[in-house]
Amino acid sequence: MAVVSRDYRDVRARVYVNAPMDRVYKSWATVAGLERWLTARARMLSPEGRDLGREGPAEEGGRYSWTRADGTREDGTFVEVDNSMLLRFTFGKDVVVKVQLTLTSKGVLVDVHQHAQRSDAENLALALAHSSRWTFYLANLKSVLEGGADLRDARPDVEGLVNV
Repeated sequence: MAVVSRDYRDVRARVYVNAPMDRVYKSWATVAGLERWLTARARMLSPEGRDLGREGPAEEGGRYSWTRADGTREDGTFVEVDNSMLLRFTFGKDVVVKVQLTLTSKGVLVDVHQHAQRSDAENLALALAHSSRWTFYLANLKSVLEGGADLRDARPDVEGLVNV
């Protein structure tokens, strides 16, 4: 379960994934990988605006667009990319998400840390919503990469589903 800080500026979720490090990294850093567990559709561009295609890894300074099955869209920028271990990207208004991958004896530790620049009522609602979403999506990443089912609902017909 994700943990939310007292001031609601930070959300942190972690999961061990029993899969090769490069496979876990590509699940975060490529369109093909993201569409397997996180987004219905994704697009990534280089810093120069070149489409990176389905397999091109994220580039520092590059942009992304992710759309979930319910039509919710997120656009942002990759602010830091350290091949195979770290991604940091903007996520909505005044929010940065850091994804750190660490190889351990239990598998790859996926550590997601979302940090907001402000602490206010709007951010409180966002932090609470994102904590449940990160919990779900990390469980889905684990399921997909360890040979299980994709737990998302591809045709949501009810508003507010967490598995979209």
